[in-house]
Amino acid sequence: SLTLELLVQNIVYVLPGVAGGIFIYASVQKFRHVVVLPLCITFLLLAFYIGLVVTGSSIDQATENGWIRKTEKAPVWYHSWDYLRLDQVVWSALPQLWLTWSGMLFVVALSSSLDVAAIELEMKRPLDYNRELSMVGISNFVSGMTGGYT
Repeated sequence: SLTLELLVQNIVYVLPGVAGGIFIYASVQKFRHVVVLPLCITFLLLAFYIGLVVTGSSIDQATENGWIRKTEKAPVWYHSWDYLRLDQVVWSALPQLWLTWSGMLFVVALSSSLDVAAIELEMKRPLDYNRELSMVGISNFVSGMTGGYT
C-alpha cells in the first residue's frame, strides 16, 4: 500500500511523472490543437533519453535503477487458458455483479455504435450498421476466446 515513507523513498521516481503530467495538462489547455498531446509525449520521451545521454547512463543501467520496467517474455497466445483457475473463482460474488455487467454491456454497445458512426463520417459514405456491429461482436468473441488479445 502507498505510505508516506514509501513515497519519500521513491520521490525521485514520482516527481518526473508529476512534472510531466503538469506539462501535458498545461500544454493541452494552452494550445488546443490535435497534435499537442502526441508532441508532448514525444517531447517527454526525448527528454528522458537525452537525460540518459547527459548523465552517461545506458538503457541497462536505467532498467536496473528502476527507470525502465524490466521486460518479461509474453506468453504465447494459446497458453492464455493455462492461467484460468475456475476453482479460485468466488462464485457467490457473481449475482452482485449483474449491475456492473449491465453497465459494461451498455457502454461497450454504445461505444461500438459511436465507432461505426465515426468511421462512417470519416469515409463520407453510409455503412451497414448491422454488418459492422456483427463484425465487432465476432471480433470481441474471438478476442475473449483467445485470452483477450486485441
